[in-house]
Amino acid sequence: MTSKKIAEDYKFIPYLMVLASALCAMSTTILTPALPFIAHHFDFSNDASQKILSMNLLGVALSGLLYGALSESLGRRLLFLMGFLLFSLCAFLSFLAESFNVLWSLQILQGCGVGCAAVLPLAVIRDVYSGKRAAYLMSIFGILMALSPALSPLVGGIIIEALGWKFIFLFLSSVGVIIGIGLFYGLPETHPQELRHPVSLLLLLKNYARLLKNTKFLRFAVLPWFSFGGLWVYSSTAPFVFIENCGLTPVEYGKYPIITILGVIIGNVFVNRFISLWELLTFLKIGSISLLSGIFGLLLATGYNCKDPMVYASVMFFYCFGFGSLWSASLSMAMDHVSHGKGYGAALIRSGQLLSASLGVMISGLLYEGSFILPGLFILACAIAITLLVWTTSRSEISLSE
Repeated sequence: MTSKKIAEDYKFIPYLMVLASALCAMSTTILTPALPFIAHHFDFSNDASQKILSMNLLGVALSGLLYGALSESLGRRLLFLMGFLLFSLCAFLSFLAESFNVLWSLQILQGCGVGCAAVLPLAVIRDVYSGKRAAYLMSIFGILMALSPALSPLVGGIIIEALGWKFIFLFLSSVGVIIGIGLFYGLPETHPQELRHPVSLLLLLKNYARLLKNTKFLRFAVLPWFSFGGLWVYSSTAPFVFIENCGLTPVEYGKYPIITILGVIIGNVFVNRFISLWELLTFLKIGSISLLSGIFGLLLATGYNCKDPMVYASVMFFYCFGFGSLWSASLSMAMDHVSHGKGYGAALIRSGQLLSASLGVMISGLLYEGSFILPGLFILACAIAITLLVWTTSRSEISLSE
């Protein structure tokens, strides 16, 4: 079946891909308002409950490195169905789990399952659509990837207040089953047999090793890694500060991530608006300054023992604006330095971001002492490293991007 025929006969493919991507984006952030309640339920420290988030992100990060390559050999549809089956099953078992160790172990597998939706939707879109239609769908994905994490803490807060934190997992499992059924009936195989090729684990490792030795690629790839890791240090600390220290309910807390994620969206729009006027390095410099201003504001508010969550969210808006500016420009500049295997480059950047987020959550748990001070200092260190990398970038290192 040709791609044109698939597009004509299966008109719901774009909607299914959008829903799958949205579930992947929200499956972790929906848990953030539940962290204090998980710690209280199992009588563990706050850093132990943050392990739930960290393991989930770790599963998504590691599986993302494999799904793209495996789909070239096994096809997209089979991996999609297997991934959503694993995700839905693990989310349901997490709802039933009575042991903390069982819960965090299931979160690794749950992340591995939904990791298919971090990689495969874009591959399916490339298989079926081209030109302006594909570009339009890609833009929808970009908006959704920003909106889903913004709204999901609010959804999580509503579920917690109405039913309890465990029902978040039942909600995720139910949504996973519904989307899985939609994929079963509405998604044909978009990667034909004649285009497939066997995947060699050795070749996979060689391709990633080659990228990790590419210093020009890495110089720009680490920028979203560091900034995204810093953002997750804040995101996993905020529920404890806002709910325990500022006295917010889970629903009230869920409104504040909308402010910060709005910064990411505006940062991306800013780059798109002025991309024809300025060179990419300019956006990196603006982004690095915005990162520093945001984190300095966070530390200043904490130093004055501020109890107004709106102040914290407002200053982190500038950090998120910087991340949005950096992400768009650095991704383009990093990929310009990949001559072969751009799919591997994109997968490494995406998985590196998620791995840095997982590490950021772990570090947040270790540093949290009741305020943003120590986590904020770690974010500051990340922002300083980014600034040094950006402002010491030479003309020869960006020549391919201009």
